[in-house]
Order: sequence, then structure tokens, then C-alpha cells
Amino acid sequence: MACAETREWNTAEETSEPYSTDALYLVRVGRHDCYDRVVLDVNGPSDVGYTVGYVPVVTADGSGEPVPVAGKAALAVIAHVPPQGLDDSGHQPGRTFADTGDHLYSPAQLSGWRSLRAVRYAGFFEGQTTLAVGVRETLPFRVFSQLDQTDRVRRIVVDIAHNH
Repeated sequence: MACAETREWNTAEETSEPYSTDALYLVRVGRHDCYDRVVLDVNGPSDVGYTVGYVPVVTADGSGEPVPVAGKAALAVIAHVPPQGLDDSGHQPGRTFADTGDHLYSPAQLSGWRSLRAVRYAGFFEGQTTLAVGVRETLPFRVFSQLDQTDRVRRIVVDIAHNH
């Protein structure tokens, strides 16, 4: 099925500059007719930058160790924010977002999805948090940031097309 919505998307790296001290506290996934979606929820209204692009293998922030993911392609999703527990907001002290290498969504949880294969936490270093996103193959994507006007939470949205 051809989707007009995804026709203009491509596989080139996308970047936005701003850094924020608001904390990444949740990663969610969703399925849509023409794409699969990964949403990073950041606890605050500040504009948040990102770098998203395909890489041979995502590496852990700081150590450089590989963080392999299921699928034939790996998408590095780098949010310019600290994760919960490594921020300075004071919200939920002692609670950490995840440990480097943890599956946020395992291949079993994403079984049957058209594009997504896995989402893993690849760590935090120098103001940025990295996720490793496993994709069926190198597929077009788009990235954008939006502010939820009701709860004042910033979201980084990564949509991955089902087809080229």
C-alpha cells in the first residue's frame, strides 16, 4: 500500500540543536497505518534537540560498547536531554530511567510490527541520551518535537515508514 503521508520522508540524518536539562522519563511506541512510531516523553516544556540517523551499530554513550538491536538496520536516536535519575530536577529522587543495554521494547514485544524490531537504552553522556532502535531494514523516517499544551510535556517523535 502506497502512503502519500510518507512519500516525502527519506533516510538522511535529522538534527535539531537545543539542549535541555528537563528529564527523559518515558519511551512509548505505537503503530499507525503507514508507519511505526517511537515517542520520547521529556518532563518539561523546554525545546529539545535531537540527532537521529542510521548507523552500522549504535554504541553506548561514554563506553563506546556496541548496543546491537534486532533488525537489518539500526537507528541511533539521540535526545539532547538527561534521563530521569541523572537530571537535576529533583523529581522522583533515586529512580533511574534504565540501565545501559536494557530493552525498553524487546523483539518479542514488537513481534508482528511492520517496521520496529526493538528499542534499547544506550546510555547518557555529556547532556545527551541515546536509544538504539532496531528497524526491519533502512526505511524512510521523520523526526519532530512537539509540546503537549495540556500537560506541558515535550515529546520527540520518530516515525518510521512501513515502505520505501
